[in-house]
Amino acid sequence: MNHKKGDFVPIDGKIYVVTNIKDGFLELRIPLSRGPPRKMAASVAPYFEGGVLIEPSKQKPSKKYGSTVNIVKVIKGENPKIQMSRQLVAFIHENIETIILNAFDVAKDNAKTKGHKKIRPSHWCWIDVDKEICQGFWPEHNNYVGGNVGGK
Repeated sequence: MNHKKGDFVPIDGKIYVVTNIKDGFLELRIPLSRGPPRKMAASVAPYFEGGVLIEPSKQKPSKKYGSTVNIVKVIKGENPKIQMSRQLVAFIHENIETIILNAFDVAKDNAKTKGHKKIRPSHWCWIDVDKEICQGFWPEHNNYVGGNVGGK
């Protein structure tokens, strides 16, 4: 880490002082100012090295994410010839929503345990599917959203 308590950090034409470093984040304050400190990830905060200002490049997300997921588009992108019923798509949406809500509850608890007010990716558990557990056929799922999901 290139920052330590008391270092100066220039941001947007203002000079901040590092007042605290916690969990990879800097707490910054303009000297003699009031209000809560500004928080910034240490990895993207500018710093001085040998009297030269170093401004780390900010990494842009590799993919732009929207707030909705088109299940059919995701699946058909990998398997364009596969056929799916509307009931299957509805079942998948319901299942994913349940998974997300359960994982969010765990992430919220993880953040609370660490004393963090904001939930970040570091609080979220990567969800993966074990193919051995998921191999099978569950006819009761056909009635969950109505209609015949799996055919025969």
